[in-house]
Amino acid sequence: MNHFFAPGALVAYYEDNSGHEDTTDIRQQRVSYDSSQVQQFGGTSDNVHTYASAFNNQMGTPHVNPTFRLMHIKDQVVAFCADANGSRFIQQAIEVATIEEIVMVYEEITPYVCMLSIDVFGNHAIQKILNHGPQLYKRIFINHLMGHVFGLSLHMYGCRVIQKVFDVAEQDQRLEMAKELSSKVLICVCDKFANYVIQKCMECLPSKNIEFIFQSLRGKVAALSTHAYGWHVVKKMLAYSSHSPEIHHMVTAEIIESAKVLSADQYGNYVVQHLLEHGSPIKRSMMVTEFVGRIVTMSYNKHASNVIDKCLTFGCDRDRQVITNEIISTGGAEHFDDLIMVGVLDMMIHPYASLVIQKMVETAEEQKICMLLGVAWSKSNMDNLKRNQHGRHVIAAMEKFIAAKGKHASLLCPCHHL
Repeated sequence: MNHFFAPGALVAYYEDNSGHEDTTDIRQQRVSYDSSQVQQFGGTSDNVHTYASAFNNQMGTPHVNPTFRLMHIKDQVVAFCADANGSRFIQQAIEVATIEEIVMVYEEITPYVCMLSIDVFGNHAIQKILNHGPQLYKRIFINHLMGHVFGLSLHMYGCRVIQKVFDVAEQDQRLEMAKELSSKVLICVCDKFANYVIQKCMECLPSKNIEFIFQSLRGKVAALSTHAYGWHVVKKMLAYSSHSPEIHHMVTAEIIESAKVLSADQYGNYVVQHLLEHGSPIKRSMMVTEFVGRIVTMSYNKHASNVIDKCLTFGCDRDRQVITNEIISTGGAEHFDDLIMVGVLDMMIHPYASLVIQKMVETAEEQKICMLLGVAWSKSNMDNLKRNQHGRHVIAAMEKFIAAKGKHASLLCPCHHL
């Protein structure tokens, strides 16, 4: 068999980003390589795409025979990993490989782990290979990644390999990898790819070993909740900070304090919804209290209306009463005047507020639902609702409520007629 390349370690090094602290000015980091190593493969630039292209050109395009086993590509495993068909072959063949074949694969790819991790095809082969083989060889493989965890985490393909390594590594290696990220948590959280690595840290490490993440983000939870990538990490923080009352309180307090602003944000609303769904009843009630006086306004907002929906779905009876009272009454009044009827009717035909009305019909106490029925079932209002697509959804929700009550519906709401 041909030997496509001369042996030699391909060691990547990454720019030092320890100086970045401002979340508003976190730049995408560029992966670079030693120029002499690029020259070894005929490259002239430290650009990752040029390097990868030279890497593949040097190794050539391997031929994949359907009857091949891994033993048939001895001394060519790296070349196969970096080829589209070759990578696919390895991912399939590793499933039925002997222990000797798997060991051979590890021995050949380990010196090239950093290069393959950022290869469009190689990263998939590596992730699959890591599901198999003796732990000893996995340890040696993972040791070759040490010192490059941060840089790989910032890479489109490298971050996937790092996440997989966290899944299969032993605890001491996980801790060593996390240590590499400990001074760069904020950069990772705001990065398109590295944020997933931080989330994986929280999933794979014991609670006592991820406090560095929470401490790094203290005072920044609300700001990160409005970040395109940061909000994913904040949600994960809510899930994995429950072990520590102090830290959990820190995270939730920052969210509740900014709940009104976050609810109207395209990303922040998901964080608030998550806390409403999975938080304690006390936390939910605290947020509902924050919303008092703005519930109707929030119902008209594309993002905040989903928050009010979650309040009605997961809130206690008192939380629902606070919301429904604000929507259907003024100053605590228990009757409809013309102004209130117009306001509720407008909500019924609004793209977002109508969803809140529908949720009220599902969750509110019967007295409040009947008041809504009183607005909808007047002839002029019914005609308006039927002409509006959102109004028709409200009518459908009300008819479902009436059908569920059966004959009792006429006693609950004598104003309705079918």
